[in-house]
Amino acid sequence: MCKPKSKAVTIPLALFALIAALLAVGCRGQTSTEPTAQVPSDVPGLLPTPTLAAPGSVDPLRPPTPIVMPSPTPLSSDVIQMPSEAEQPNLEAPLEAPPIPTVTLPEGATPAELLALGQTAAAEGDHLMSAAAFRAVVDRPGDLATGEIATARLGLAVALMALGDHSVAAVELEAVIQEPQFTADPGKGGALLATVDTADVAAFHLGQVRARMGDHAGAIDAYRAYLQNNPDMAAYVEPLIANAYEALGDTEGVITALEGAVTGPAQRFKAVANRMRLAELYLARQEYANAIVQYDAVHEIARTEATKGQMTYLAGRAEIMAGNTAAGYERFQRAITDYPRAAESYQALVALVDAGIPVDEYQRGVVEYYAGAYLPAVEAFRRYLSGAGDEYNTDAHVFLAWSLERLGDVENALAELDPLTKRDPARALFERAGILHRAGRQDEALAAYDEFLERHGDTEGAAGVAWSAAALADEMARDDTSARYLFLADTFPFDENAPLALFRAADLLQAGGDDAEAAALRLRLAEQYPANIFGAEALFRLLQAAESNPTGEPTRAELVEQVASLSPTNYFALRAADLAAGIAPFTAAGPMNLAADPDEGRAEAEAWLRERLVADGVEVPAGELGNLSLDLAADPHRIIGEKLWQLDLQEEAKAELELVRESYAGDPLATYRLARFFGELGLYRSSIIA
Repeated sequence: MCKPKSKAVTIPLALFALIAALLAVGCRGQTSTEPTAQVPSDVPGLLPTPTLAAPGSVDPLRPPTPIVMPSPTPLSSDVIQMPSEAEQPNLEAPLEAPPIPTVTLPEGATPAELLALGQTAAAEGDHLMSAAAFRAVVDRPGDLATGEIATARLGLAVALMALGDHSVAAVELEAVIQEPQFTADPGKGGALLATVDTADVAAFHLGQVRARMGDHAGAIDAYRAYLQNNPDMAAYVEPLIANAYEALGDTEGVITALEGAVTGPAQRFKAVANRMRLAELYLARQEYANAIVQYDAVHEIARTEATKGQMTYLAGRAEIMAGNTAAGYERFQRAITDYPRAAESYQALVALVDAGIPVDEYQRGVVEYYAGAYLPAVEAFRRYLSGAGDEYNTDAHVFLAWSLERLGDVENALAELDPLTKRDPARALFERAGILHRAGRQDEALAAYDEFLERHGDTEGAAGVAWSAAALADEMARDDTSARYLFLADTFPFDENAPLALFRAADLLQAGGDDAEAAALRLRLAEQYPANIFGAEALFRLLQAAESNPTGEPTRAELVEQVASLSPTNYFALRAADLAAGIAPFTAAGPMNLAADPDEGRAEAEAWLRERLVADGVEVPAGELGNLSLDLAADPHRIIGEKLWQLDLQEEAKAELELVRESYAGDPLATYRLARFFGELGLYRSSIIA
């Protein structure tokens, strides 16, 4: 067989010098936290919110600790925002023509092979190669089907857009939309994916290109053409139409577009961003009632105390601006009561105090504490306690002590706990130990922990105190540290720290020369907590010791038998299994075999899955398991996510599709089907997670 020759293909890119600038604009990172809306510019500077924990999710009396909710896939509130006018390059300025880049394509490649090459290059971000391959297909399509030619022309346009050649890209996109032979696409070949309507996708990209070229009226027409066939995409396309109207100075058009955006389904971050943008416009036009509707809608879908508190404050502020003073102050009262950690709740408190509105002194102190206004908090709690009768909220003593501690007054902080001793002695002792520990007074703190365990060892939270005492003794390198860890493991065997306590006690005993007792503790740890990583590591260490001392107790044979019962779910369980089998560390069991065909082994895997599901009482339909169910196929977020992916809006698509994955996380069959779907789509990380 002759080796195929190669030929060079040149691409006329009149604006190639703009590539770096445009890519820099397009690739700016976006934050992934819940999009807390911008406060109107005339609001005073706000203090940071100490915690974003949802109400009731943590002990409200613990010192505030920031809580970050993990998410398998980072989310973005509005990553498709167009560059500002200042960022737009001057497309009419004369440019010195740069050297024309050349791309080498395989000589003799068929149109089908070039089409596949273009799609691969596009997926890898090689826009020069994809443009060259798609251009070759468009120029000489051979016997390709109409839909394949449309796919190539659309791919060429997208590549040219990425390279900054907007005018040529616009011509290609208009051809896809207007020419009858370029209006149908048979799809991507995936059994689970919807057919791609290239004319619709081209209309959306044409809107993008026209906006970048300054033709905002034309951009609106293109976006509207896309929305006509895809009304479910309003939440994502209407904001782009709003951008175009904004560039034209048409505020009414902006508002109308955003009103359409908020009616469409969208992932929470996008919905919040759309509603907050609309609320700001309403506020600027003094349409306060409409702004309040948007603030309340965001409040309903928000998950964090920070955002809920902010929306309550902003709605109250809008009420006051509308002349509804009583209603506004009522919302401010709600903010400081229900969302004391939110930064805006402090602003609500300030407004109430400045207006002479009576405020509960305890609640005032709590808000000031979380806002970092510790001295006013001290004064508020003292006023509250001085006026309290026999029945009052004893947490005021704790907040007062914490506030004094934050001001550096440890002695008075400890003294403020004395009245609490009469009403809640266990809490008072616990807080005393904590303040002493944080102040670096280790001996006194340890004595307080010990006193707590002696007097209140049967109360809720005693296991945590025992762990704090043992960890503090470990930090102090005390001789009784191992005994303290053993006390925790013996007294609270079901506590989450019990396995680690046994593990650490064994290490300390071995370091002190007591090998026999250390081995006994490790054997106990392995037997008592076999599914825990510390139990697996203990067994691994015992097996290592048995290798060097075959006559010791327990014997190697006994340990090997115990290793067989380990679940291979952590590193040391796997290492123990290798050691028991005589396999050298990190030795591959066989040659690596990465199947080129993604369907290889699928039948066996689905047979295994079917057997497991049936055994668990799950009703499993006949036929291939990977086909989407009717519920999954009709899920609006799945449909929107797939459409966003078709439009190359991958971050937005991930947000929508991750929402679907999380919604079905408790359904193994649906999760498997989504894994298949994500894989065909190209969202590989979500496929792996599923």
